[in-house]
Amino acid sequence: MSTTRRIQLILPVLFAVLSPAILLNDYFSGNWYSFFHSYSLGMFFGLPAFTWFCIVLVLACRIRIFDKLYGHDRVIIFHGYLAFSALLFALTHAILKFKYFGLEGTQVLLGISSLALYFMITIVTCFLMIHGLSNRLRILNSFRNYAQRKWGVDYSGLKFLHNGLSIAAALMVAHVLMASSTNEKNSRIVMIWVFGCTGLSFYVYHKLIRPLILWRRSLYLRENRPLNDTVVELSIAPVPRPFANARAGQFAYIRLISSRCGWEEHPFTISSPPGSSSISLTIKDLGNYTHSLKEVELGTRVLLDGPYGIFNPRDLNSPHLFVAGGIGITPFLSIIRDMDNKKITTPVTLIWSARSKNDFVYDDILRDIASRNKWFRYVSLVSDDGQFVTREILENLFDKNDILKVQVFFCGPDPMRRAVQKITREAGLPGSAFHFERFAF
Repeated sequence: MSTTRRIQLILPVLFAVLSPAILLNDYFSGNWYSFFHSYSLGMFFGLPAFTWFCIVLVLACRIRIFDKLYGHDRVIIFHGYLAFSALLFALTHAILKFKYFGLEGTQVLLGISSLALYFMITIVTCFLMIHGLSNRLRILNSFRNYAQRKWGVDYSGLKFLHNGLSIAAALMVAHVLMASSTNEKNSRIVMIWVFGCTGLSFYVYHKLIRPLILWRRSLYLRENRPLNDTVVELSIAPVPRPFANARAGQFAYIRLISSRCGWEEHPFTISSPPGSSSISLTIKDLGNYTHSLKEVELGTRVLLDGPYGIFNPRDLNSPHLFVAGGIGITPFLSIIRDMDNKKITTPVTLIWSARSKNDFVYDDILRDIASRNKWFRYVSLVSDDGQFVTREILENLFDKNDILKVQVFFCGPDPMRRAVQKITREAGLPGSAFHFERFAF
C-alpha cells in the first residue's frame, strides 16, 4: 500500500476520533487548572459525546467517498464503535453533571431525555438487529425470536425505531446550546451549530430528500424468476445512470413499492455483470421480507440506491481464489461474467460450497464459462455429502509456489469465513491477501 493511500485512509479516521479536541480546546484554553473539578470533567466527557454523535449521523448516510475508501461495511462497523463510545461518554457526563447540578432545569431535562432515548434505542435495536451478535449470545437470539412471534417485531420495525435516534440528536443539540458555558463565547455557539446542523442535515437528506430523488428515476421490476424453491432473481430496468459505471461485485439498497413486502429497504448484491440491459439481484429466502419477494408483481416501482462496495479484484497480475458459501455466489457471478465479457485472462479458481445440489442455481452458467476459458476453474462442493473447503483442496488446486501469490475473496456465512480464513493462513497466505465484506447491515 502506498504512503498516499495510507494517509487517505488514516486522516478521516483521525478527524472523526479527535474532532472533540476542537471544542475541548475552546472550552479549556487558559483554564486547564480547573480540569479535575466535577463540572470540568463533565464537560470533558460531554463534548466528545456530542461531536461523536453528530459524526455518527453523517456516517449513517452512505457517503460515497467513505465507501470508496473503506467499503460500506467497514464504515458501518466504525459508525457502531463510535456510537457506543459516544454513549459511554454521555453516561459519564450525565453522572458527573448530576453531582454538580442535580436534575433541575429545562436544559438538564433535555439532556436526560436525549440520553434516555439514545440508550434505549441503541440497546434494543442494535443488539437485536446485528444478527452476528445475537446469534452468538443465545439469550439475545431467544429474545429476538420471542419478540418476532409475540409482537411481530421484525427487522423493519427495529430499523424504524433506530431512526428515532435523530430525535435524540435534536434534543442533544438543544441541550448543548442551552448550556450556560456554551453561551459564554460566540465561537462556541458557532461550533456547536456547525456540528449539530451538519449531522442533522445529512441525516434529513438521507432519510427524506434522497428517497424522493430515487423515486424520480422511474425504475420497475421487469422479471421475477424463481431459480429454486428458496431463491429468486429480480431484474430491474432501466439501468439508472449511477449504475452505468458500477463495478462487478458491488451491491445496492432496494426498496420495492409493494404491499406484498412493505416499503422496507434492504441491501443485496448485484449478480448481473456491468453493461447489462437490466440490474439483476439474486435473493435467498432467509426471513419474512425475502420470503415475500416471490409474490411481488411485475411492473412494481423500485427505488434503487447504489452502487456500493469495494469487493472486486484490483490486482489482475495475481491468481485469484474465489470462495462462495451458498447465496454468497452472487458477487462472484457478476465478477466472473464481467471478466468473461472483457476477455480478462487473470487465473481464477472458484470454489462454491452449498448445502445441496439444488442450491447451485447458476451451475450451468459457470460450467459453460469454465469450458470456454482456460483461465477459469470451477469446483462445487456439496456439504450434505461431506464435501468442505479444506487445506488439502487448496494444495491440490495450486502449486506450492503459486499459492503464496493468490488473492482470496470470500463471500458467505461468517462461520465459514472464519474457517476458510484459518485454512488460508495455515497455507502461508498473509492476512492482506484475504478479502471479504460483511453484508449484514
